[in-house]
Amino acid sequence: MIAKISTGADPVGLARYLMGPGRETPHTYRDERKRLHEGGQVIGGTVTAGADRMRWARDLERSASANTQVTKPVWHCSLRAAPTDRRLTDAEWADIGQDVAEHMGYGEHPWAMVRHDDDHVHIVVSRVDFEGMTWKNSHDRWKVVEAMRAVEQRYELTEVASPARRSGR
Repeated sequence: MIAKISTGADPVGLARYLMGPGRETPHTYRDERKRLHEGGQVIGGTVTAGADRMRWARDLERSASANTQVTKPVWHCSLRAAPTDRRLTDAEWADIGQDVAEHMGYGEHPWAMVRHDDDHVHIVVSRVDFEGMTWKNSHDRWKVVEAMRAVEQRYELTEVASPARRSGR
């Protein structure tokens, strides 16, 4: 499994992209019942969309406002299965999201998992919880690699090569 991490300050803007129709490729996938979903679908996390598809983003925005000293309160991680892997269900992806949250240490913070394609999902986390406490995301790139190795073993997925650590870092 491949993980790509970024941080930012605008959960609503990110949500517009994740929940929208897509730019280069359409954000569509068929769930296990063969229903076609257009645009992103929230399938896991501590905040949900419900009928209001953008509510989760406003919840993250509200929690971030509890500590305005954090200039990049949004942690974003896309997870992609290897092309040779079987297609994961929404429930499997949601379980993977929970495993990653526990491993990374943000499980109690507001976060959502958005699926918008057959082979990948996005996890969006407010680094600030509703009481203003900040999740420290130091060394996140290496921690997420550890989490991906555990996910690959648990779900019998292809082990994707880890990025090499550079000396002196």
